[in-house]
Amino acid sequence: MELIKESLHYLRHLTGLYGFRNWKYFVFLVPFFLSFSCQERSTGQGSQVIEYSVDTVYIDSKDRILDLRGNLMHLTLDDERKSFFLLNHFDLSIDEIDLDRHVLVKTYPLEPEGPNGIGDYIYSLQSMNDSLFFTKSIIGSSLFDKDGHIIERMVWEDPRDSNGLKLTQFYRGKELVSGTDDLNVFGLNFDSKNGKVFLDVLSVRENQVKRFDVDSENSYHDFILKWDDNVAPPEVHLSSDKNYVRISHEFSNEIILFNPEGDFVKIV
Repeated sequence: MELIKESLHYLRHLTGLYGFRNWKYFVFLVPFFLSFSCQERSTGQGSQVIEYSVDTVYIDSKDRILDLRGNLMHLTLDDERKSFFLLNHFDLSIDEIDLDRHVLVKTYPLEPEGPNGIGDYIYSLQSMNDSLFFTKSIIGSSLFDKDGHIIERMVWEDPRDSNGLKLTQFYRGKELVSGTDDLNVFGLNFDSKNGKVFLDVLSVRENQVKRFDVDSENSYHDFILKWDDNVAPPEVHLSSDKNYVRISHEFSNEIILFNPEGDFVKIV
């Protein structure tokens, strides 16, 4: 993982040093998860092996300026891994890159305001299938098609838990979605006042929220750095594949696994 971070830092350095955005050909460092395995032991403890590889991809941008900022939060692969989609904040659009031909093939314009507005800054992008995208933006999270039409806006304030109670809403910095017919939205919920972090799972169809404490040992609170008026909390990461939604963080080596339906699976 450190190799990937160092490579991305070097790419950003090249971008600023050589005016990389103005080149016709661009270089992307694209990491792929090759394997994720967990072997259970009789003691109940688990071990994991996570392997990464980094591919250097030269892209013909067709003289379009691509947006290389934001690390991999603004990049998503399609289900077949034949294309990736890259957010472009210069004109608020999504650029599709064909990985077989290594060329920009299409640009999908977005709207910041109006009935299909998604905000003027997007934090993350997720490709759902061959026709849908999910974004977490400055004004909320949305599911929309490739024509830029909003299919569903995620509303966290109205849903209740299984007891019919509304949950206190905190800052949700990261979100992702699973399913399309039975839509579940996963969001990390940060209680900065008490130094706690939760995972909220919103069932759009049932209009219900489940909340999980993903820091039962209160380690997140202990690793928050404070000086003067500054606060630097530890990073908490939210990611997914077809089998699991994963939570990892800087304050322990545990990985918490949930299934796409929003149920806790195990800690490895």
